[in-house]
Amino acid sequence: MEPLLTISDLVEIIKVKEKTIRKYVLENSIPYIKVMGFIRFRPTEIEKWLDERKKNTKRIATNKNPKLQGGSADEEKQ
Repeated sequence: MEPLLTISDLVEIIKVKEKTIRKYVLENSIPYIKVMGFIRFRPTEIEKWLDERKKNTKRIATNKNPKLQGGSADEEKQ
C-alpha cells in the first residue's frame, strides 16, 4: 500500500496554496479520500489527475490561441 499524502504534503509537491487544495476538495475536482475524518490523497491518483489536467490545458490553449495553431492573431480577424 502506498503512503497517503496530507494536504500539507500536496501543497509542497504541486506548489499551490492550501486554500486552492481545499477548494478542489470542496468542488470534488481532485481525487481524495477521508480517513477517520481527515482528507488524504493517493499519490498515484494525484499523478493521474495532474496528467489529465496537463492534457486538457494543452488542448484548450491550442484551440483558443491562434498563435499555437500556426496562424497569427491578425489572420484570425481577417
